[in-house]
Amino acid sequence: MPFLIFLKSFEILLYEIMSWLVFYPRTLWRAARHPVEMMERAETELKLPPAEQFKDLVSPPIFLLITVVAANGIEVAVVGNSALIDNGIGLAGMITDNTSLILFRLVAFASLPMIAAAFAIGVLRRPLNRDTLQPLFYGQCFVTTPVVLLCSIAETLTRLPEPQANIPAAIVFLAASIFYIAVEASWFAHESKRPLATDVLWAIAACCLPDFSGPLRRARGLTWPADRRSAPPADPGRPGRAPRRARPARPAYSTRGAATSRLPC
Repeated sequence: MPFLIFLKSFEILLYEIMSWLVFYPRTLWRAARHPVEMMERAETELKLPPAEQFKDLVSPPIFLLITVVAANGIEVAVVGNSALIDNGIGLAGMITDNTSLILFRLVAFASLPMIAAAFAIGVLRRPLNRDTLQPLFYGQCFVTTPVVLLCSIAETLTRLPEPQANIPAAIVFLAASIFYIAVEASWFAHESKRPLATDVLWAIAACCLPDFSGPLRRARGLTWPADRRSAPPADPGRPGRAPRRARPARPAYSTRGAATSRLPC
């Protein structure tokens, strides 16, 4: 009996995974072509019973997960493993293979829709709780996922040996930034009923809130020279401690009282 239950569960799991091959391209196309409508649909779908939600689409968190896995596969196939796997500095010490890298990138990229959703709740002056945060997070996943795919492709292009590849990489990254800010501005304008100029500023703020110089940048495999700075040499007398700074030497003469007459002319 337990074996039959396992087979039934495996049958459902296999069908669900295989259905992603059909519904993932459809979801990606709709998210790129009608992003604002997809954000509104996420709120509508969550009001339905769980069995009726996203019947013709991929669930937004799964949509983001598949994109991160696909982007990592494209990177490995084109330019090889990420430098984070071989780098043992900081958080990179926790990344030892592609599986841990995918998990790290998933958490890092998922922080963008979460922060944007929390920021939107504050801007729209809605109560912050799990019921109000989840619809906005799901809607933001629909918008963030195409941006994640474009940024991952741009990062892969920068790792190519040809310097000319940096030009299309910059174009792709610029297109992703413009797409994200334009969609967020349109959504804010639709929800708040305020002038578009104000909504553009809110969209830029939602885009800049995450620390792109931190986990999101490392998730894309980018590093600055400052990240590769080595620690100061240890004190030979005290292992594990940095050497103390030498104290400045005292002057050979005193500057008090009559001693000032000894100063050289």
